[in-house]
Amino acid sequence: MSRSSPGSRPRARLAQGAIRTDFILSAEIIAITLGIVAAAPFGTRLMVLAAVAVAATMTVGIVAGGIAVAVVAVVGRLRAGAR
Repeated sequence: MSRSSPGSRPRARLAQGAIRTDFILSAEIIAITLGIVAAAPFGTRLMVLAAVAVAATMTVGIVAGGIAVAVVAVVGRLRAGAR
């Protein structure tokens, strides 16, 4: 059995909250999109929803990746300064 770090529970809770928030925002984006294209034919609705889903996923990935890179850079600088 592996030991967890003292701060792992708060981090896990924070991650769960972020995932939940992302899911809710994604559902809202899909609901708004459905409202906009409601009168369109089924094929059009399907294509628009697929495009919005891909764009939202890519945007979240880019933003999360950028945040991760920034955090790693800041932590690296803090550790270098502490030496």
